[in-house]
Amino acid sequence: MNSFMRIRASRAFTLVWAMGALLAGCHSAQPSAPPVDSVAATTASEAEEAQRIADAALGKQAEILDRGDLARNGQEQLLVINRYSAGPKNESAARITRAAVLEKSDGKWREIFRCDEHLKNPYGYLAAAATTVTGWDLGVGRDSGGMFEMDFTPAADLHTAERKELKRPTFVVRWNTKANRYQAYDRSQKRYLKETTALEMPESNLK
Repeated sequence: MNSFMRIRASRAFTLVWAMGALLAGCHSAQPSAPPVDSVAATTASEAEEAQRIADAALGKQAEILDRGDLARNGQEQLLVINRYSAGPKNESAARITRAAVLEKSDGKWREIFRCDEHLKNPYGYLAAAATTVTGWDLGVGRDSGGMFEMDFTPAADLHTAERKELKRPTFVVRWNTKANRYQAYDRSQKRYLKETTALEMPESNLK
């Protein structure tokens, strides 16, 4: 092999070696996935925190019905309920006595919606449900546009059958992106309803 051929072979070897080293460097620079045990521990820790917050809001019987970026506002939210255990089993609705939506912002949790005898947010009462309600049938889902919403229907009285024959209106509650809070929503007119700051609140027998 003459000197010219030896020079070309040497250059080719150097080029191949450099490319191999570059590819190896790129491969080693890729971040490795976190260990499975670490991911599981983080998930368990988040679940424990969520349940602790739920218990603080509605007591030890609190049940997390839904969790995540429910309002699509970039914040984690919890939909927490107190289920009426003796109520009828219904796949489309949960029989409840209370509910709350809790939101985590800047590392702190706060209550942004409450359902007990009435429906309300920090700005006032929602809808025109001035009468005291002892229980609700709660349906949860998303509309055709993917908007999370809650349907609250006054339940037949939890202790008697006195309301079974009465008309039971359903109140829709969903996130108003313009007002940045949960409000009652009128499906027929496709508009949000303003809060009422005060209602006559008769004596309650909510259990």
